[in-house]
Amino acid sequence: LLIEEGISERMLAGIKWMKENDNDAIIIGAVAVVNYLLTSRPLTPDVDFLSADIEKVKGKLKEDSIAYSSLYNEIGISVKKFNIDILDPDEGNKKLNSFALSDYTIVKIGGMRVRIITPEVLVIMKFSVGREKDDADAFKLLKSGFLDKKKFLQEIKTLKKDLNNSDELIRYSELIPEQQ
Repeated sequence: LLIEEGISERMLAGIKWMKENDNDAIIIGAVAVVNYLLTSRPLTPDVDFLSADIEKVKGKLKEDSIAYSSLYNEIGISVKKFNIDILDPDEGNKKLNSFALSDYTIVKIGGMRVRIITPEVLVIMKFSVGREKDDADAFKLLKSGFLDKKKFLQEIKTLKKDLNNSDELIRYSELIPEQQ
């Protein structure tokens, strides 16, 4: 992990703070991607969370006198002290966000057991963002061997009416290697 000195410690402190103050949040974004890839990739120097209750998080930050600012387009908040961004579940695709918050896995990061988005939902979320770097991450994840094709297709079916790219996602499922 090649990031500026001191940032990784702040990120771990941010993960710890979120774990202690918002047990319902999940890690999404680049940190989740590298968790599932067998190869490394450059990371943005932050951790992205999806929070079940961003107002509760804002209140806890205020209680702890920790400053935060709004993210672009008001989709969440950024906490510079911890190099974390916390996304609001009521912004963007609400159904996908709600689904992601209910379908997570537990991993260890910095010795802490934390909630992280499943690889299947992460791919759906990455493709829904529509940025080139997110599409590239999604294609790498599809080929990683970490996705369960049956689960991926079931989740697309569950979310179909809330996705504008479900037919495309179904075609992409062909890239998922068969389970051994």
